[in-house]
Amino acid sequence: MKKYILLICFLLTFSNLLFAQQGWYSLNDIQIKYELEYVKFISENIGWAVGYEFILKTTNGGNTWTRQFWEKYTWLYGISFTDENNGTAVGAQGTILRTTNGGTTWNIQNSGTDKWLCGVCFIDENNGIAFGEGGTILRTTNGGIEWNLPSIQTSAYLEYLRRACFSNGNYTIVGDVGIILKSTDGGKNWFQQTSGTISTLYDVYYYDDKNGIIIGGISNPDFSNQGIILKTTNGGETWETKSNEESPLLIGFDFIDKDNGIAVGAHEVILRTTDGGINWVEQFLGPENYTLYGVSFNSSNNAVTVGDLGSLFTTDGGKNWIRQSWEIPNDFHSIFFRASNEAIVVGDQGVIIKSLDMGTTWTEPFSGTASQLNGLSFPLSSTGYAVGSNVILKSTDYGSSWIQQFNDSSVYLNNIDFTSYDFTSDRGITVGNNGLILSTTSGGLNWTEQNSNTTEALLDVYMMNINKAVVIGTKGTILKTTDGGITWVSGSSGTDETLNKISFIDTSIGMAVGTNGTILKTTDGGIIWNSLSSGISSTLWGIDFINKYIAVAVGDYGTILKTTDSGIKWFQQLSETNSDLRDVNFINTNIGLAVGDGIILKTTNGGFTFIGEDDNSFNPNDFSLDQNYPNPFNPTTSIGFRIAEFGFVSLKVYDILGREVATLVNEDKHAGNYEVEFNGSGLSSGIYFYKLSVSALPSQDRQAGNYVSVKKMILMK
Repeated sequence: MKKYILLICFLLTFSNLLFAQQGWYSLNDIQIKYELEYVKFISENIGWAVGYEFILKTTNGGNTWTRQFWEKYTWLYGISFTDENNGTAVGAQGTILRTTNGGTTWNIQNSGTDKWLCGVCFIDENNGIAFGEGGTILRTTNGGIEWNLPSIQTSAYLEYLRRACFSNGNYTIVGDVGIILKSTDGGKNWFQQTSGTISTLYDVYYYDDKNGIIIGGISNPDFSNQGIILKTTNGGETWETKSNEESPLLIGFDFIDKDNGIAVGAHEVILRTTDGGINWVEQFLGPENYTLYGVSFNSSNNAVTVGDLGSLFTTDGGKNWIRQSWEIPNDFHSIFFRASNEAIVVGDQGVIIKSLDMGTTWTEPFSGTASQLNGLSFPLSSTGYAVGSNVILKSTDYGSSWIQQFNDSSVYLNNIDFTSYDFTSDRGITVGNNGLILSTTSGGLNWTEQNSNTTEALLDVYMMNINKAVVIGTKGTILKTTDGGITWVSGSSGTDETLNKISFIDTSIGMAVGTNGTILKTTDGGIIWNSLSSGISSTLWGIDFINKYIAVAVGDYGTILKTTDSGIKWFQQLSETNSDLRDVNFINTNIGLAVGDGIILKTTNGGFTFIGEDDNSFNPNDFSLDQNYPNPFNPTTSIGFRIAEFGFVSLKVYDILGREVATLVNEDKHAGNYEVEFNGSGLSSGIYFYKLSVSALPSQDRQAGNYVSVKKMILMK
């Protein structure tokens, strides 16, 4: 019995040691909160949402959304589809967008107005209305080729018109100060109905030609607000007011049938009715400062509501609501991480995301392109460049906004680098496929093609100063210039492997990584390159040379390699992902980010997996126990460790029952890096643990270690 208790305690202890304080961890669910104004489903699976700068589409009932349209500083307020292909979106300053292919492409139509358009309603492929600021109503009978102003028999031209519905051949529009407009001839002529209120009316719904509901409310001078519900049973001739003093302002609603509906509004309030709007029950109430603007059912139980914080969804008819995460599904290719805690990442489909708090939260600046973005360079704190498959972008505000400097569909660009001098950043080089090298001396205003004397794909560039630069590429290509790119000379890499990424710590010392685990190092500015042993055969995509001793490389299958002796020895770190990692960047020896295929990883301790007392006076980055290599092993494996100062060191091996099976180190040692070999030829296959204990006290006064680390290894015969 005691043996089993001992075994359980031992395993629990080791489990805690193994999983306490992982070196690299995933920033799960990199999310962007879209500000959304309206949502509409046309079937159980297909729907669209619009808002600030975006049109989003779902084809799986709202579980995931893809961005279809992205235009800087464009507010879109309404969208209407008559089938899976034909749709129209409207927004600020008379914006009207039209698609005939389900949103794959959107074309701008001439609205003939600069008024803000709040909503749009089409009854078939050709006939529809758009409406908004100043009582504006536009009508088309040819799918938006032409938009005309109809006759309006009302003084509503002074007010905003908010939403409309079409039922049994009749249009109804509602708006500010209680405005209700109705048309019985397809929108040619309009007359005003009496609402009996001066509240703003935001949405209207008819479930037959007689029975309709309107929602809205009034905002008070003290910034409080109150919802209002109007109901008619005679086609709008009279409206019965159903004020709800306990309800905030109501802005959008939808009914799945004549009885069951949901209304949303200020404070993210969600109300539900099951009797056709006679009674409403509050289902959800969110933060005071945020609002829900629209809601749409896609089945009898499923609905999505959108607003300032993205969206909420229900799968039980509105009884319960869950806040939805809008994840970026893209793969990331490059990262820039600065000491001020700002991080900028670029990737597929023109995605640029930015964090001001080391990756805790992210925003998505407008890139203006759907091209894959491959590389980043920030020569000055405020000025940066991003390069894509066929574009070059520039930012002068720390990456918050971007302008396009270059666009050529005939080229493919892989990376970019700029150098700063005299507090300017005018000189830069970008490289691409087919030996392409472009340079600028004007901060990207003009780009000049240079003669590389190669047709190999050039994958990365590093500028040491305004004259010296090194370029790498496929088949071990290394090019160097000492005259600002006027001439390029081929260097000898000693390999035919593709070289993907290059990193220098000064004008002399640099490293490059590539396919088949290739790592090269130069100490003379790129003239001579020596091969280093990485111990792996998978592709390495990125490297950051942090200082003259420490470098970190990343690659396929979540590979992370680290050296603390300038490349003599490399050891693998635990990434806990199988995704390919494309780039890595550190702001100091402890804090770094790695990006790859749909993932961002972060470390705050140099990537080490360690355990120590909370009051440990030592920097845990100075004491480390490496993962054994190879692992699994048969019968020998190497174990590396590092200690920061003189002390007593113990390194022992235990089996799964907690029994000591080997003592590898048991003596005083000076500060430094060490490696020992463990031979398991006399042991059976299975899981073993090795434990490093370091005490700052000399051996004659041995006590429990100030630093303790345990790792698992597998002997497989």
